[in-house]
Amino acid sequence: MPSLLCCGPKLAACGIVLSIWGIVMLVLLGVFFNVHSAILLDDVPYDVADIEKDQLGPVHAACEQVSYNSITITTTATLSLSPLRVPPH
Repeated sequence: MPSLLCCGPKLAACGIVLSIWGIVMLVLLGVFFNVHSAILLDDVPYDVADIEKDQLGPVHAACEQVSYNSITITTTATLSLSPLRVPPH
């Protein structure tokens, strides 16, 4: 049977660190989307003319999309953590 070891300890450690960092970033991004963080306001497409005319339909649609993204990112972070719960044999 061929060996399944294809990387050394340094590459394995790098992969573990990147995986943990990815999970932390997903959790933080999910929290920021959930609380409608002000830093994400720059990504909402709106014009000053729309605000002056009180036509905020696109802004409200973007806020609904942010709420949906929060649920999706939180689910992804949870699914990323689930393999870590499996006890080793």
